Amino acid sequence: MACFEEIPRWHDPTKDFELHLKPSSSQKRSSRDWIGLFPVGWKSLKDYAAYVWVRTYSVLYFVASAFPRIENAPTASFQFVYVTSSGEVLDATPPFQFL
Repeated sequence: MACFEEIPRWHDPTKDFELHLKPSSSQKRSSRDWIGLFPVGWKSLKDYAAYVWVRTYSVLYFVASAFPRIENAPTASFQFVYVTSSGEVLDATPPFQFL
């Protein structure tokens, strides 16, 4: 199931990230589901750099202050990952980078 609308390949880390979720008729969302910002190559759900709870079904915001400090932005790739309240990974975005 694809949960995310298309995201840009690059993002300015000084600006908030507006993340759009696709509506789903097959998957019930819970307020305990969450979306994490993970470095590409993550191995555990504990590897997130930031997260937000799924409180709405269409738009979520990652505030710029929540982004990790990135010294080598052009070489660091991240992705958003949708995780259910039971710890199941439903979807992940393609990698993107901060500039």
